[in-house]
Amino acid sequence: MSPTSCHAWILLSVPDQAGSLDQVIGIADAINHAIPTRRELQDSLGFLRAAGLIAKTASGFCLTDSGRSFLAHARNPPNDSIFDTWNRLETELSRIQTVSFEPESISESEFTEAFDAYKAWFEDEYRKFQSREET
Repeated sequence: MSPTSCHAWILLSVPDQAGSLDQVIGIADAINHAIPTRRELQDSLGFLRAAGLIAKTASGFCLTDSGRSFLAHARNPPNDSIFDTWNRLETELSRIQTVSFEPESISESEFTEAFDAYKAWFEDEYRKFQSREET
């Protein structure tokens, strides 16, 4: 996946209100049926912060006002698929001339902890789904 495509994927995965790293991973998985790597998260979150589209708070990552506007523009028309929006975001992100950015600092242990939290949530939800299917 190209860096710009990855940035678009992760931008789509950052919640409007602050979300933890495991929530970002979960949303990314829901969109693309794939888990972003630690490097993909580091680079994309760093780029998106430098571009002013997301912010990091004590609670996690969230869209900025600029990020919400940027996404709203890409979601036009609003009833298009997530993949249409993703493609438009790639085009728009390729136009951003961020001089430099530092990758987001995410240690291996932070990434593993976030992934494990998402995995535990997913497994719990899957068990609930299976029990509904059995009844």
